[in-house]
Amino acid sequence: MKAAIIFFSATGNTRRIADLLADRLRYRDWRVLLTPVDEAQISDVREADLVLLGSPAWSGERVVDPLKDFVCDAREWLRGKKVAFFGSYDWGEDRHFDALTAELRESGIEVRDAPCVTNAREGLPGPEAADAFLLDLTAQACTD
Repeated sequence: MKAAIIFFSATGNTRRIADLLADRLRYRDWRVLLTPVDEAQISDVREADLVLLGSPAWSGERVVDPLKDFVCDAREWLRGKKVAFFGSYDWGEDRHFDALTAELRESGIEVRDAPCVTNAREGLPGPEAADAFLLDLTAQACTD
């Protein structure tokens, strides 16, 4: 199975979560493409079974524009994929993925209910939290 992990990271926290998720997927023998959004290509999504999209909370409660723009451009290719969000925030209510999740669902794209989001001041997730986040995503992708 192949996963694409596409992310934006301003301070390095979202990058560290992306690295952790990539490591945990590789541990499960997944092939993983890990790339910053400014280097990502639509073909990265097209060739993946699982797409993980990462962003910090920006200006309070929104996804950064480069990631949102990429998701809008790749929308057609996200159909039929397992899609989930991850990222970090420093303040707010960790709801920065809500609007984009709703938009994608209105387009018929399946998005995991709960993103992997952490308050950067409280520390980043460990391997157990990453495994719990990935468990249903990898199990579903393997049975499709």
